[in-house]
Amino acid sequence: MVYTFDCSDGRYPTAAALYKKYPVSTERCYRVESSFETTLPFLARDGWLDVFTVEEDVMDEQTGAIIERAWDAKIEISKLGHDYAKLIEEVPRLRSLDFSPLLEPRHDYATQSSIPQHRIDM
Repeated sequence: MVYTFDCSDGRYPTAAALYKKYPVSTERCYRVESSFETTLPFLARDGWLDVFTVEEDVMDEQTGAIIERAWDAKIEISKLGHDYAKLIEEVPRLRSLDFSPLLEPRHDYATQSSIPQHRIDM
């Protein structure tokens, strides 16, 4: 049985409607083991790396001893390798892009001689 949804008017089905048509099944799901690599994109996307950053040394008021040294989470993670540095830079940038033009039809794509940079970024 094939289910279809009419989205021509710009309205999409609710989550409840989708689950009714396509019930959740443990046999048809994707799972990945939690690790630093699978968590980092979400930390970067949601701004948690800024939360973990200590902007200046934290000092004990009585003794003047440094309790916690200043450090920047983004810089420290970037030191782990080029891929980590690129991820930390690109994930927030991609979040700010407007992808809605990709939904519009492009009738001249067959005759174009180059691709505009803004479409490449999307």
